[in-house]
Amino acid sequence: MFINRVLASGYNFSGEEHGKKLNYTLFNTLLLFSVILMVLAGILRYIEEYYLQSLYNFIYVVFAVIVFFLLRRSKRYFDISFYLFLFIGLLLCSLSFLGGLNPLSGISWYIVVMMSAFFIKGYRAGLVTLVVSLLAILLISIEKQYTNIQIFIGINSLLISCLFLYFFDKKNKIVSSIAEMQKNLYAHQANHDMLTDLPNRNLFFERLSMAIAKSKQSGKKLAILFIDFDKFKEINDNHGHSVGDIVLIEIASRLKSQMRDGDTVARYGGDEFAVIVEGIDSIDIPKRIIQGFIDTTTDPIVIQEGEDCNVSCSIGCAMFPDDADAATALLDSADKAMYEAKRDNNKNYCFYSDINIYPKST
Repeated sequence: MFINRVLASGYNFSGEEHGKKLNYTLFNTLLLFSVILMVLAGILRYIEEYYLQSLYNFIYVVFAVIVFFLLRRSKRYFDISFYLFLFIGLLLCSLSFLGGLNPLSGISWYIVVMMSAFFIKGYRAGLVTLVVSLLAILLISIEKQYTNIQIFIGINSLLISCLFLYFFDKKNKIVSSIAEMQKNLYAHQANHDMLTDLPNRNLFFERLSMAIAKSKQSGKKLAILFIDFDKFKEINDNHGHSVGDIVLIEIASRLKSQMRDGDTVARYGGDEFAVIVEGIDSIDIPKRIIQGFIDTTTDPIVIQEGEDCNVSCSIGCAMFPDDADAATALLDSADKAMYEAKRDNNKNYCFYSDINIYPKST
C-alpha cells in the first residue's frame, strides 16, 4: 500500500488525467526497479573488477534517483524527465556495450529501454528508440568487429521485440476501441427508445432544460408540441402489438422527416410523442411543423401485404415563456392543449393560448 502510494503520488490527478496517472505510475515503477537492478549489477561488476561498467551502473542510479524526486515537484517535469531518462539510458547502453559486453547482453539493455518507451509514451517514442538503438548497435558492432552472424542475431532480437510491442499496442487499441463503443452504445440505449431510436423521456427533459436556458439567453421563444395518436389502442387490439410496433416506427420516421435541424422529437411513452422547436419569434414556425405532422400522418401506413391502416393525431402546443416558464409546467400546458384538441372534433391541434377553460400558468 505504501509503495503504491509512493509510485502514484507526487501531485493530484484530476478525473480526466487517468492516462497521465497511469504513465506516471509506470515511469516511477520503472525507475524504482531499475535503481534496484543497477545497484545489484554495479556491486557485482565491482566485485568482478569491471570498474568502468560498475561506474556506469552507479551513474545511472544517481540520475534515476534525481529524476524520481524531480517528478514529485511538478507535473510539467514528466515529459522532460522521460526523454532525458531515455537519452541517458541509450547513452549508458552504448557506453556499456563499448566497454566489453557481449552482443546479446548489450542488446538486451537496448530492448529494456525500448520497451520502457513503448509502455510509457506509446508507439512513436518506442519507434524512435528503436531507430536510435539500431544505429548505435550497428556502429558499435562495426567498431568492435563483431561477425555478421552476431550482428544479425542482435539486430533481429531488437526487431522481434519491436514487432511484439507493435502488436501488443494494436491489441490494446482494439480492446480500448471496443470498450469505448460499448460505453457509447450503453449511453445511447439509456437515452433512446429501443423501438423507434428516438430520444426517450429522460433525454427529452435534458434537452428541454438546455433549450429553455438557451432561450433565456437569446431572448427567442421555443415551442413544445405534445402529440397523441387517436385510437392507437384499436390497432393493437385488432392487429396485435407487432403491427402496433410497425405503426409506431413508421410514425416516428414521418415525424423526424418534418423536423428542422436542431429541433428534437422524442417518444414520450406509448403512442405519445413530444417535440421541442427552438429559436422562434412567433407561432408561425410551430404552425407549419404541426401542419406537416398532420399531412404526413394522414397517408395510410402499410402494415402487411395488401393491408394498410390510417392514423390521426391530436397535437397540443405551448410556448415558452408565454404559457409557462419551467419545463414541467410547459409540458403540462402542451398536454392540456392536446386534450382540448381531442375534445374538438373540428381540428387536430390546439395552442394553449387559445384555451379559455384553463387559466394560463405563470
